Amino acid sequence: MDECPICYEEMTSSPHGDNIHKEKILSCDHKICRVCYNRILFNNEGEKLCPFCRIVLEYRYLPRRRHTQRELSQ
Repeated sequence: MDECPICYEEMTSSPHGDNIHKEKILSCDHKICRVCYNRILFNNEGEKLCPFCRIVLEYRYLPRRRHTQRELSQ
């Protein structure tokens, strides 16, 4: 297993492992854990940059859709 080069936690690429430190491959092909990735996305204002090569990261934020009470009861 690889370790995250930012927080040094072990990363997993398996779908059956620790989801917190699951491996995330950035748009520039660097790999970090999802915890560090989320810190980059949500703790920085402006452009989101790779901490290693400083390339602007490509990402999509899709908010979770909330179901109405009517949809839940069907």
